[in-house]
Amino acid sequence: MTPAMQNKEVLMQVRDFSLLYKTRLGPLSAVDHVTFDLYKGEIIGLVGESGCGKSTLGKALLRMAPPQAELTGQILFRGEDILQFDDRRLRDFRGRCVSMIFQDPMTSLNPVQRVDQHLVEAIQVHEPQTPAQAALERARSLIGRLGIQERRLRDYPHQLSGGMRQRAMLAMTLLPEPELVIADEPTTALDVTIQAQIFELLLKVRGGDTAVLLITHDIYLAEACADRLWLVYHGRARQYDGDLEDYRKLVAAADRPADEGEKQVAAAAVHTEAKPKPSKSLILLVTNSVTPWCRRV
Repeated sequence: MTPAMQNKEVLMQVRDFSLLYKTRLGPLSAVDHVTFDLYKGEIIGLVGESGCGKSTLGKALLRMAPPQAELTGQILFRGEDILQFDDRRLRDFRGRCVSMIFQDPMTSLNPVQRVDQHLVEAIQVHEPQTPAQAALERARSLIGRLGIQERRLRDYPHQLSGGMRQRAMLAMTLLPEPELVIADEPTTALDVTIQAQIFELLLKVRGGDTAVLLITHDIYLAEACADRLWLVYHGRARQYDGDLEDYRKLVAAADRPADEGEKQVAAAAVHTEAKPKPSKSLILLVTNSVTPWCRRV
């Protein structure tokens, strides 16, 4: 725990959590005995190669798992174990307490609903007593801060660019005012400039008490944004404190031969270890320096 976190309120506690898939060839461990704490207002970076289990872990924090999955351990949110929630309590928990930004907004947005309908629904599903007009006004007050013009509220998802669709997803995520936002590689399909803008908006609009779990394979981005980094390898997680030995121990614990993905993450960790940690203003610097050039082109 960093000194800044010692006075923070614990929001979520994951204790010896495992997720096992039952397959025809036997059990397959996707998340293997993971334990960590997440604090109010904190940003945690969850970093690892493709297929290491980081997205599975992120979805599991919302208890989003297929029927053949076996979940063991505890996921405590403000002292309550979400693995014990009934359907009604779980439905209220998702979105209001913890919300998620998915990788591809086109698979998350309803193609026959306009943007304004998505945003109003995001509010009314948790606040059914809120009139549609009042919900729309709340949406309007947020979209301007996200760089969405009000006239785009009448557009359908296919009429928006990739960056605009992700901004709409960000608005849907933040409107219920969740205490934790899980961002699962939300900018994978976007170019570098738009990636910087989306992360800048998330950090600026989220509010000081909203925690963020950033899932990414980009260790440089996570290092620039996060208060703490956790490395994930073959379902196991270990906190990264700038020492490459952390990752070596994680790989050794998995008892698997090193592959190309592991070598790439290790190489990135070496470069990150050799230079000072960037400040969170790095995203702002990238955006401010690149965007004007793009507009001229």
